[in-house]
Amino acid sequence: MFIQIISIVVLFVGSLEALSKPAVTSSQLHSFSENGDDLVVDSAKEISSQKVLFAKTGIVVVPTPKIPSDYFLDTLVAVMMSGLSNNARKKLTRLQFVIADDSISRKGVEAYYSYDQKALIIGKTGYAASSNSKYQLAHTWSVIAHEIGHAYVMSNLSAERLAFLARKFGPWRLNDPGLGGDLFSPVFFRPHLLFGAPAGVINELDNSPSRYALQNVHEWFAECFSTMVKEKLRRQGLLPDIRSPSDVTARPLSAALQAWFYDNVTH
Repeated sequence: MFIQIISIVVLFVGSLEALSKPAVTSSQLHSFSENGDDLVVDSAKEISSQKVLFAKTGIVVVPTPKIPSDYFLDTLVAVMMSGLSNNARKKLTRLQFVIADDSISRKGVEAYYSYDQKALIIGKTGYAASSNSKYQLAHTWSVIAHEIGHAYVMSNLSAERLAFLARKFGPWRLNDPGLGGDLFSPVFFRPHLLFGAPAGVINELDNSPSRYALQNVHEWFAECFSTMVKEKLRRQGLLPDIRSPSDVTARPLSAALQAWFYDNVTH
């Protein structure tokens, strides 16, 4: 889910001080490698997941009464470091913070990306204990990858480029000449004509990895982004081959779209 916040709430005060807080036990830190240097961590060793996240990705966890769980932060590190190429990760200039906000959970929202705050805002599932079912944990990976996909668009793509990708690879017919170079143009937030149709109908469309992908062009790209990143993580053995309920596609993404993500995001 992608939400543009009009009024910026000042939540960043003291964010850097959080990095100097006493370490907490990380019970489930994923292993990953960047430029051949492995990060190996004993699960019994005290280490702050917040510090690891900042050291490896530059993302700061903003202190709030609800600090994200180690599982969530460790998974975010794994997706960033092992799911994205070095180049793609370094270009995520509009993803700098993680903020926990329980109020969005009461509205039925698990997480969203805030363009104005350059932040991943997470609800209760983001900081709850990681003792959920295996399907819920798989869903957590999906949510993280999806929201990073929104940050990728806002960091790297122009309105014209996003429209081109949607026309070339997706089921979208964007003939509206009034984009005006604006990624927030209403044309990008219009539902597809088949949005809400039965899954069987949607699965016949090219490059539509879920029903939610037809919500609008931004959600379509984020769902495709998530699909490709998770496949890379599965091939590395980091993400168990457990499909979350959101992975309902009956057809893989086209070879051409996979090649685009390979060249621009995952390798």
